[in-house]
Amino acid sequence: MVDETTDASNAAQLALVLRYVTDTGVKERFVRFEDVTSGKRADDIAALIVGFLEEYECLDKVVAQCYDGAAVIGGDGSAPPALHTMELQPAG
Repeated sequence: MVDETTDASNAAQLALVLRYVTDTGVKERFVRFEDVTSGKRADDIAALIVGFLEEYECLDKVVAQCYDGAAVIGGDGSAPPALHTMELQPAG
């Protein structure tokens, strides 16, 4: 999961969280914050997210994407959304 927030110094940050399933159930683990104050373009955020998923070797395990009103990521319907262009392989 990724969510944007602004810290006390007015810097935009993305919270990066891994959510996964084990034999004992669903787990969520906060990993880190990433400063995106200077990189708020959709392509910049998409590259950061893809890099994060590659770093934790889970890009091939992504089964869904959803957005909570983040138009810059979800797209406005006139162009392919930044993350929809990721080449995802079916989880297997």
